[in-house]
Amino acid sequence: SWDCFAFAPPAEEVKKTLFGGGGPPVYFQPEQARAIFSLLPQVQLPDAKSLTYRDQMFSDVDAFLLSESIHSARSMDALQSIELDGNRITTKGFTHLVTVLESVEIPNLTTLSLPKNKIDDEGLRTLCVALSQGKFDKLEVLMLQDNAFGDDGVKWLLEAVQKKGALPQIRTLLLGGKKSMSQDTTNRLADIISAVEPVTTPAYGKATGAHKYWTSLNKLSVLDHAGTAVADACLARDIDFVHSDHAFQS
Repeated sequence: SWDCFAFAPPAEEVKKTLFGGGGPPVYFQPEQARAIFSLLPQVQLPDAKSLTYRDQMFSDVDAFLLSESIHSARSMDALQSIELDGNRITTKGFTHLVTVLESVEIPNLTTLSLPKNKIDDEGLRTLCVALSQGKFDKLEVLMLQDNAFGDDGVKWLLEAVQKKGALPQIRTLLLGGKKSMSQDTTNRLADIISAVEPVTTPAYGKATGAHKYWTSLNKLSVLDHAGTAVADACLARDIDFVHSDHAFQS
C-alpha cells in the first residue's frame, strides 16, 4: 500500500490502478486520495473513462482537489462517469465540482452519481442552472438520492426540464429521500412524465403522440409522499417507480 504521508505513489502505478486492469474498484483513504489527485494530470487524466470513489469519507476538500485535477485536464473526451457515492460532500464541494465540469470539455459524460452525500437545495440549484444552459445534455444516469435537498431542489430541477428541456437523454433519475414533496411539485412531476405533444409525420401528414420530456426515462425515484399521480404516470409509461421505505407504496 502507498504511505501517502511519506510520498506520493508513482505516476505509472496510479495510472494502472485507476484506469487499467478492469478489476474491482480500489478504495483509498482521504490522504491517499489527495496524493492521487495531485498526480492525476500526470497520469493522462484525459484518458480516464470513469472516476469512481465510493464510500471514501471524502470531504469538500477532496471534492475540491478532484475538481481542480479535472480542471487542469481541460478536455476529457473519454470520461463517461463520475461516481462519488456515500461520501461527505456538501453543497460547497458539489457546487465547485459542477462549476468545473461546466468549464471542461467532457462530451461523453453519461453518468453523474453522488447519492448519500450532504447536498442541499442550493447545491441542486447550481446543477439546475447548468442544466438550463444546456450543460450535461448527454447524461443518461443522474443519481442524487439520500442527500439533504428537499422540495425546492426538485422544483428547480423540474423547472429546468419544463422551460429548457433539460436532461433530454435521461434514463435513470434517482432523487429519493426522506424529505417530502409538496402537492404542487408532485403534480408538476406527474405532468412532465405524462406530457405528450402532437407530432406531424412528414410521410403521412398525420399527428401522432410523442412524449415531450424524458423520452428515454425508465427508472425514477423521488422524495417521500409523491402520491398516486406520479406512480400512475410512471405505470402508464412503463417506468420503474422506485419506492423508498418512506415513499408512497402502490
